[in-house]
Amino acid sequence: MSEIHKASCDCGAVSFETPLNDLTVGACHCSSCQKISSSFYIAAHYTGAIEFSGVENISIYDSSAWAFCSKCGTNLYYKLKSADEYSLSAALFDDKSKFELKTQLFTDIKPAYIELTANTENMTRQECFDKWG
Repeated sequence: MSEIHKASCDCGAVSFETPLNDLTVGACHCSSCQKISSSFYIAAHYTGAIEFSGVENISIYDSSAWAFCSKCGTNLYYKLKSADEYSLSAALFDDKSKFELKTQLFTDIKPAYIELTANTENMTRQECFDKWG
């Protein structure tokens, strides 16, 4: 059985607990992630339903399924509308000590001033589109 991981936004208005079977995280450097986060977006992935506490404080930017806390603006998740998988902001989790950066996406369009030193699988924009459409 997977360990339960607790997470919340910066102000605590939105929180959740979920098991994570995979403690690897990925960094996305696409233009949307750059603009939404001012940098890159690090996500832990979870497939299935999540019961959020404070759901009334979640605002969803529907055109791309980004969710934010409407009180403090914390990025909560990105979720494809056609899938059950959440890309949960890794920063939300109380304990990040076991997360391991494994993948970087859209590496050919990441800003030159960003250099992550972890040994990762790196995928270009075209490789991402070839894999996920």
